[in-house]
This record gives sequence, C-alpha cells and structure tokens, in this order.
Amino acid sequence: MFQEHITVLEPFITKEVTDFDSGILYTTFRQLRNLCTTGPDVQSELCQNEVFNHTIIIVDRMIKDYSETLLPALKQGLQFIYNLSVNNEENKPTIWAKYSFLKSWMTFQSDESIRNYVCGTLYNIVLNPMYTFQAYTDITLMNSIIDSAVKGADFPLLFIENLFQSDTEETNRILTKLFDSDDTSHFYLLTLLLEYVKDNDINEHFINLIRSKFESKVSCAVSDSNGGSELQEIYVLMKILMELSVKSAVIPKLQKNVGLLDSSKSLLEFIHVKGKDKDSEFAPTEDIFPERSKVENLKANVIRLIANLCWKNKVMQDRVRETGCLPIILDSCVRDGKNPFITETSIYAIRNLCELNVENQKLIRNLNCEVYNEVVERMNNRSNLYIDGFTS
Repeated sequence: MFQEHITVLEPFITKEVTDFDSGILYTTFRQLRNLCTTGPDVQSELCQNEVFNHTIIIVDRMIKDYSETLLPALKQGLQFIYNLSVNNEENKPTIWAKYSFLKSWMTFQSDESIRNYVCGTLYNIVLNPMYTFQAYTDITLMNSIIDSAVKGADFPLLFIENLFQSDTEETNRILTKLFDSDDTSHFYLLTLLLEYVKDNDINEHFINLIRSKFESKVSCAVSDSNGGSELQEIYVLMKILMELSVKSAVIPKLQKNVGLLDSSKSLLEFIHVKGKDKDSEFAPTEDIFPERSKVENLKANVIRLIANLCWKNKVMQDRVRETGCLPIILDSCVRDGKNPFITETSIYAIRNLCELNVENQKLIRNLNCEVYNEVVERMNNRSNLYIDGFTS
C-alpha cells in the first residue's frame, strides 16, 4: 500500500534541490496529509513505511537549501508529519526517533509558519510524559520555541503553556532550570508567563520561583552603582507578581512572605532616591509625553504591588510603617509623565495602608501638615475611584 507515493518521492532523495518539482511534491504531500485523517490504521501504516522516511529526508533538504518556490510543498510535507502525530501513540516513538531533524528545523527563520508546523509535531509528542523531559530541558530547542512563541506562533505558545500548566516535581525542576539559565531567552519566557497568568492559574512552586527571582534581582539592582542593570527583568517579574496579587487564591500566599514586601520597599526607595537627581532616568518629569524608557511606570507599579500586598493585612501594613516606606509613598503623590496616574496609585496604597490601622493613620497625621492636607484633599476628590479590592 502507498507504493505509488513511494515511487513518486524516491527520486527526490538524490535529486539536486534546485531540480525539485514543487508542484509534484505539493500534490503528493497534500494527498498524504489528507490520508492521515481517514483513520488511525492508515495513519500508522504511513508512519511505519518508506513514505515517512522519504518525507523526512526531502523536507530536511528543502529546509537546508531553502527556496521560496518550494515553500508550498515544504508546508504540505510538514503538515503531513504533523498529522501522523495527532492522537496516535503508536506513531510517536517513530517520529521522536527523528528528533535531531525536528530540532534543527526549529532554527529555520525564513518563514515563521515552518517553525509553527514543526512545533505542532513536537507539541503532540510531548503531551506524552515519556518525552517531556528531553524536549523541555534541551536549551537550544527551547530557545527556538520561545523565540517563535514571542512572535505569536500558535503551537510554540501551546508548547510553552503546556509547561506552565504542569504541576509535577519534574516540570518544576525544568522551570527552575529555565529561569536560572544565563541565556537571554529566559527573559522572553517571563514575558510569555506574564500574558499567561492574566487568565490562568499557576502552581505554588511556580509562584515561589517568581517571588524568589524578583527578590534576587532587586537585591542586585539596588547594589548596582550604575543604577540597576536588572531593571528590565524586574519590571516583568513585578508585573507577574501584580497579576498574581489580584487573585483571591494567591494573595494570602504572597502576604505570608515579608521578604517580598521588603524587596518591593527596597526597590521603591532605590527609585525614589535616584529620582531626586534631576539628571537621573528616574527623575519625575512634567512632560506628559516623555520618551519611552525602561523605567516607564516602574515606580507606580511597585507602589501598586505594595498596595496589593497590604490589602486587609495588618502585618504587611505595619511592616511598611516600620521600614519607613510610608513617607516615600506620600512623597510620590506628584505629577510624573514617566509614571502616569502615580498620584492615584499612591493614594490607593495609602488607603490600603490605613484601613483599620490606627498606627499608620496616626503616623500620616503627624507628618508635615501641608503634605497631609494635600493628600487628604486628593483622596476626597478621587474617593469614587477606589473600590474594595486589588488593582493590577
């Protein structure tokens, strides 16, 4: 069976790629792709004979000696391989045996759809736990998949989200290894996680991993005489923590860790002190349309994170007062084009810090009367903006 397809494909194994007939390959691969949908028996037979082996060789040659005229045929060939892997556990070991090909194809850059099709096959296979560890611990492969996912390709996103959804000791080790990597791809992995946590939950190990990473990066930043080379990553980690802090099931876990609040306070103090220098990138500006920079909204966001951590939690409220952070938040009620709505964010933080906390209320009253009266007036003018809960 399928001898006619073998006969058609066999000559392409030895032909020069420049002599490939794109039309013949397109038609043949399209027929094979469609045959996979007729049933698992046909799907399995196609994978276990020379049709599959010939396809691997021909696709590999088209990728290595890529020509745009071959792109339609190349896509059909990859879709055929993908269809062989759909819901077919029998085929997965055979396809996985070609892992070196799949991995090399993920480095293809000329057309993003190619990597998407390849990753689709990989995704189908790693749904079987037998293959999960090897794929997710291959840093070279992960770099390619993360790069493709950041560009919005569907299957790379599914591949990454499958890791985020997992909650096993093995996948937790994988996540730790990826985020501890010195490779810059771990930053892009964070940006994917930021989008994921907006609509999905993550396990407690993952939450602690992000929290620990944030604390470590802040410690590096505040001790950096050049002003904090870690700020870009801190910004994304902080946004992830802010998203987590608005989830009712997660905020109690975050509020149990005073170290997270202390790191947030250290970061805010670092930004605030640096901002007193008018030549610093942290210095406030009256310009409502400033040039974009890596510190945009950084100060407002760290205040918002502190506010969420202190929501209905006296231990956290007291900690802010005891570490001298309250005056900094009050002093942040200024117009700043780099931090739009920082005044409103600071007032929201004060509201959370003072709720049922007499000591914090008293401290604010004893501060400079002019500052106190100004804050109270702003709170009165904007009281309708703040409801019981978190902000993100």
